[in-house]
Amino acid sequence: MAPEDQIPGDEGWEGPRGPGRRPGFTWRRLLWSLLCPPRGNRVVPTPPGAVLGVLCAGLTAAAYGSASNILFITVALLLTSLLLGGLLGWLNLRGLRWRLRPPRALRAGQDAVVPLELRHAGRFLPVRCVGFELAARGVPVGGGGTADLPARLRLAPGGEAPVIGRVALAGRLDPGTGAEVAWDVRPARRGRLRIELRRVVSVFPFGLLRRELSPSLAVETIVWPAPAEPRLVGAGFARRRPEGRPRPRAGAGADLLALRAYRPGDSPRQVHWKASARTGSLLVRQPAAEAAEGYALRVCTEAGRWPRSAQFELLLSVAATLAEDFYRRGRLQSFALGAGPAFAVRRLSDLERALDCLALAEPGPPMPAAAGGGESVTFTPEGARGVVAWAGRERLAVA
Repeated sequence: MAPEDQIPGDEGWEGPRGPGRRPGFTWRRLLWSLLCPPRGNRVVPTPPGAVLGVLCAGLTAAAYGSASNILFITVALLLTSLLLGGLLGWLNLRGLRWRLRPPRALRAGQDAVVPLELRHAGRFLPVRCVGFELAARGVPVGGGGTADLPARLRLAPGGEAPVIGRVALAGRLDPGTGAEVAWDVRPARRGRLRIELRRVVSVFPFGLLRRELSPSLAVETIVWPAPAEPRLVGAGFARRRPEGRPRPRAGAGADLLALRAYRPGDSPRQVHWKASARTGSLLVRQPAAEAAEGYALRVCTEAGRWPRSAQFELLLSVAATLAEDFYRRGRLQSFALGAGPAFAVRRLSDLERALDCLALAEPGPPMPAAAGGGESVTFTPEGARGVVAWAGRERLAVA
């Protein structure tokens, strides 16, 4: 694509002629797009348009048989309406551009909104009567050797059919403006989710012709495990506050324990400005709540321990729920999944990394011995369906 065809700020935007194209008008482009439309673009008659075509054929035969000028004029007017409708439908979608912006992560079994951003890069006519067909399908962990295949040839895991949704632009979109249409989707399972824009449809202006575009726009996001409702049975979780090393981020306590140097990620509200002015460096208040020892969450994904898939999914849901609960209470210190290394959880991005690991987890080899500070929280199966969370030798939660 030539540099002069680029539009500043076009990253991620696509249109009827592909990503990053300038909607400038030339007669050569107009004739070429009419004679040889891009792949996936087609114009088909609607049921009223098909009836009008049959009517035109009958009137043409009658006009030749009777040599009636009135019938010839009528046929010409009907055919002109078809041609005018096709030209206006082409102009209607010519300046429209779209971009998918999925959420950072979704939750299995919960409704989420996938926004489709629209922008009108044209100059004269507004955009009307446009619909969009979107699809969401699971992507197998590891790709399954299908990364090089087109999106339509990839199969959903387990033979699942993709979730199809249709949304429409409400009202009109004036030149130089933008809009957003939302698609409500509920992922059925955790893992990677591929969201693709399958079709853009318009029947503007008369409803006689249906223009369809097949854009190659797709994005991937991560679906976190479904939330679980474990029953907390450990008294230590609610009452015990053993002494330990300070937490590396601000707590929620009201009592001041000490001052420490500022670290990236600390809230500006925790900065002690008077002490910082005296010492010449930023100092942060350390509440007493930060002195509580946290939990080190260890999720064992050994295939021999979790042979049942339903129980393994429950394990991941319970682990994700406890990780979020511990983080909100300021008690989550580190996280480890399977044979992978443990990493500290200090801020929200670390918690999201842990949930991403749980979303993409698969049964694997045995887990090495636990390492790092904090009381380890481990999980064991209970019967054929249950999961038990252990804090040391104490039962912490049951699901």
